[in-house]
Amino acid sequence: MKPTLEPDVSLAVVAAIAVLNPVVIAVGAWLGARCSEPQKLPIAGFGAAVAGMALVWLAAYFRMPYVADAARAAGGILVAQFAAGTLWAAIAYWLMKRR
Repeated sequence: MKPTLEPDVSLAVVAAIAVLNPVVIAVGAWLGARCSEPQKLPIAGFGAAVAGMALVWLAAYFRMPYVADAARAAGGILVAQFAAGTLWAAIAYWLMKRR
């Protein structure tokens, strides 16, 4: 039996899903605003990435366009969402610190 080869997942699609995921933005900003030290920002980013993966899973389950095919790259999406969540947490942390 010959294996079925699927096309590669575009890095641009993975990056767009990670950066534009509203759950990653909301959770990252929420947790980042509540951080008392900058060393906690990666933890906030990881929390945002895990919450964002729940939305990606739901979107793939309901076969939403672009997400259903990109869900094969779940590991890459998680890493990209971790970076985006940490960035959103850092922005919220420094905005709250300025107040």
